[in-house]
Amino acid sequence: MSAFKRTRLTPAPPSTTLQQAEASEARYWSRVKAAFSVDFASPVVACAFGPGLVRGADGAPTHRLAVCAGLDVKVLSIRAGRAVESAKSRSVGKLKDVAQSVSWRRDGRLLCVGDGKGSVHVVD
Repeated sequence: MSAFKRTRLTPAPPSTTLQQAEASEARYWSRVKAAFSVDFASPVVACAFGPGLVRGADGAPTHRLAVCAGLDVKVLSIRAGRAVESAKSRSVGKLKDVAQSVSWRRDGRLLCVGDGKGSVHVVD
């Protein structure tokens, strides 16, 4: 049988305090600027970016963002590298109940929206 060897405890290295970590986090987020901003009449419940870049009519790369806000679902087309003025929206359609979730199909051709009554709507 081997001899018992007592374990020696060593103090942990000093770490940053919670206040220092929160101050560092606040400094970071105070410097972040919004790339674009769009206001909706109802609270936004869900957002989903479309997969990959799509080319606009002029060939410029465009991101698609589906947004659920109240009874409305909109798809925003945001030109890459541009300001908010270039964000165009297209209404997917009005729902009979509040939209709760949104998701793109992997290829980006279909949009699935779930509402508060448990219905699922697939939009082409």
